[in-house]
Amino acid sequence: MSKRVRMAALLAISLLAIVAALSLAQHPWAQPVSCPPHCQGNDLRRRDLRQADLKGADLREAILTGVDLEGAHLEQANLNRAQLQGSKLQGAHLSGADLQQANLAGADLREVDLSGANLNGADLRDANLTGADLRGADLRQTKLGLANLTGAQMDGTLLPNPTPDCGCPTAGTGQ
Repeated sequence: MSKRVRMAALLAISLLAIVAALSLAQHPWAQPVSCPPHCQGNDLRRRDLRQADLKGADLREAILTGVDLEGAHLEQANLNRAQLQGSKLQGAHLSGADLQQANLAGADLREVDLSGANLNGADLRDANLTGADLRGADLRQTKLGLANLTGAQMDGTLLPNPTPDCGCPTAGTGQ
C-alpha cells in the first residue's frame, strides 16, 4: 500500500471517528445536567450525572432511577421523595442533603458522604452503604432491611427504633 493511500485511509478513519463522537454527544444521555436551582419532579434517568455539581439543587420528586451519580456533589440538595432506586452514588457528596421519603432501595452508596443528611422515612432496603459517612444523619423511620452498613461511620446518627422485623442496626455496631 502506498504512502498516499495509507494517509487517505487514516484521514477517512479520523473523520468518521469525529462524526461519530459528535453524533453521540447529541443524545440526551450524553448531555451534562444543568438544572440549578430547580429540577423538581424532572425525569433525569437518561442524563450523565457523574461528578455533576448539584450543590443545593432542588431535586424534589425527581426521577433518578438507575442513574450514575458517582462522585456527584449534592451537598445541601433537596432530594425529598426523589426516586433513586438502583442508582450508583459511590463516592457522592450528600452532606446536609434532604432525602426524606426518598427511595434508595438497592442503591450503591459505598463511601458516600451522608453526614448530617436527613433520611427520615427513606427506603434504604438492600442498599450498599459500605464505608458510608452517616455521622449525624437522621435515619428515624428509615427502612433498612438488608442494607449493608459494614464499616459505616454512625457517630451521632439518629437510628430507627428497632423492631423484630426492621433489620435495623443497633447503636455503635455499624451493622
